[in-house]
Amino acid sequence: MSLDQILRRKAGRIISRPPTTPVSEIVNLMRAENIGAVVIVRIDGSVAGIISEREIVAALNKHGSAAMQLFSRDIMITDLPQVRPDEKIHNVMTMMTLSRMRHVPVVDGRNLVGVLSIGDIVAARLDETNMENAVLRDMALSHLAAA
Repeated sequence: MSLDQILRRKAGRIISRPPTTPVSEIVNLMRAENIGAVVIVRIDGSVAGIISEREIVAALNKHGSAAMQLFSRDIMITDLPQVRPDEKIHNVMTMMTLSRMRHVPVVDGRNLVGVLSIGDIVAARLDETNMENAVLRDMALSHLAAA
């Protein structure tokens, strides 16, 4: 299964904000949308970075309540992996594990086409595993019935 297939199944809107968005707005957005990260995009639509709960907690630890007055560009992670829609799940799982990222932007060229969480990836992999198990079970039953 490719990321493109997961994105189509997910069929959600892409929530992103520009680098000038106040952190307080990012926090409110994450709470309102019940999401764990917001992709930060430049005016041209390319990915500038990402803000997750981890970056917000780090900013609060460093700046206290003044962190809410900062801008997304001040706390976002800029050195983040990005993946293409045709990437395989296994490769993305490995990359997310090694980079310790729980959210990854999916880009087609320079354009953001979606965001996937580790939960999305694990759910898709479980679906694949369940399908593989069902096929193997059916093959075993067919083989036994033929014998």
